[in-house]
Amino acid sequence: LERMKEYAREDDSEASDSEILFRAQLMIHDFGMRASSVSEESEVLGKAHLLVYPGTDTFSAAYQAWMQNGEKRVGSSILALAHRTVQGSKTQRDSFQKIRKAAGLAGIASYVSDCYDFHNTIDEDIVPMAIEASKTDKAILVPRPDSGDYKENVMYIVSSAKENSLYALQKNGRYAMNHMRFIQGDSMNWNKIKTVMETLKDNNYSPVNCGIFGVGGWLRNTPNRDTLSVAYKLMAKGEELEPVIKLSDTRVKMSVPGPVKILRGQE
Repeated sequence: LERMKEYAREDDSEASDSEILFRAQLMIHDFGMRASSVSEESEVLGKAHLLVYPGTDTFSAAYQAWMQNGEKRVGSSILALAHRTVQGSKTQRDSFQKIRKAAGLAGIASYVSDCYDFHNTIDEDIVPMAIEASKTDKAILVPRPDSGDYKENVMYIVSSAKENSLYALQKNGRYAMNHMRFIQGDSMNWNKIKTVMETLKDNNYSPVNCGIFGVGGWLRNTPNRDTLSVAYKLMAKGEELEPVIKLSDTRVKMSVPGPVKILRGQE
């Protein structure tokens, strides 16, 4: 979040702290549900995400957060197409038009764009719909590439929007997308996100007003012993089974007290 705030502040030095926080919090969306092992994992890690970022597709976490917050909404999301819904339709365009209608005149929806031919999908389907939206309402179309070169895909989306005047020019001269923005969620981690953000800046696009990132597996796979500091180094020595525990001057190597269950496998 602090890194995103730095990008937002660099992009608009005159914005208030609350505006900077708002823009930064939009930048990461939880795609972690699909990467989970069990529902309890999704609830715990998904709620941790919601402490920082409000955007989530992890329904079980959003539901638990809602329940534990006096039935007041914590997480939010948008209408979104999945590969199976696009490929289950008679045509890709038919599925796009249906979700466009469902989103409404001022709505926002995500369009998975790599079911068949990503570049053709942007050129032939998404851009024409975004141009139509720019003339009639305030709708935002959000193409989601899910394969291929992650950076090239993002730049193709924003450059296509720019070529078709689907942008606003900021005070600093950078392009900000309006009716067509990206959501890049293809195995994203911080290094890949930073690469995209820097590439946007280098090409005179706003790093925080052109699209966002969906993060799934990285949120789940990054925690490990070193980040969570979970270790038990216990022993019972001698005939008296004297209990001993490792106490270290290095904090992360201390044994962590608390409930633990040890199971002995039987042949």
